[in-house]
Amino acid sequence: MHKSFTQIGEFLKQCHFKGSDNFFHRITDSYVILVQLDGSPDGTGFTISYGLHPVLPGIKKIHHRDYMLANCTSKGQVLNSANEPVWNYHMSHDDFAALTNNLLAAISALEAKIQRKSES
Repeated sequence: MHKSFTQIGEFLKQCHFKGSDNFFHRITDSYVILVQLDGSPDGTGFTISYGLHPVLPGIKKIHHRDYMLANCTSKGQVLNSANEPVWNYHMSHDDFAALTNNLLAAISALEAKIQRKSES
């Protein structure tokens, strides 16, 4: 995997996510927050997608074959400073800080949705 994926993985693990390479997850109440890193179609960069998936009954381990972003109730992509979904593999320190800030904001928004659902 690319160094950027490793750095993002380390950041996500600090945020209590589990996973490796390009698929990360965290269980919160009866939902799973998913984060997936994918190379862009043209190979010049990568995208970061995220989503909120209900916990599946009878499935003990969180795996990307069972928990797919396509099945998420809420989902999106982390956008760069140009409001585009593709991030460069080689980023400056400031770009990486923007990426992690945007990713954290997306995770926080998903957690707020979970909170609202549990209160209703």
